[in-house]
Amino acid sequence: MEDLKNIMVSYSEKNDSINLYGGRIDSSTTTAGGMFNDINNYPYEWYREIWYPCFEYTDPCPSKDNFEKAFKIAKMLLAEKLLKSRKLSDFIELVEMIAKEL
Repeated sequence: MEDLKNIMVSYSEKNDSINLYGGRIDSSTTTAGGMFNDINNYPYEWYREIWYPCFEYTDPCPSKDNFEKAFKIAKMLLAEKLLKSRKLSDFIELVEMIAKEL
């Protein structure tokens, strides 16, 4: 799912949410919008249902509690413009790294 890796993230202060854009799938499109809006409302479920199955993982999936805490931390870093990359794949990798440490 190369298109998923090429999606970029941005932070919306107005909604305190993450916006996804780029690649073939855009969060503003009606067909994909609902699926990608879930990243804000249900980050762990989005990760388990959309992201995790698309890539070969050798590590077990982080717990829901740790993932959601890590997601909030990564979102805060994105909001403060402290991340080097805006790629969704790098954002999710950061969430996974934080979740492992919790």
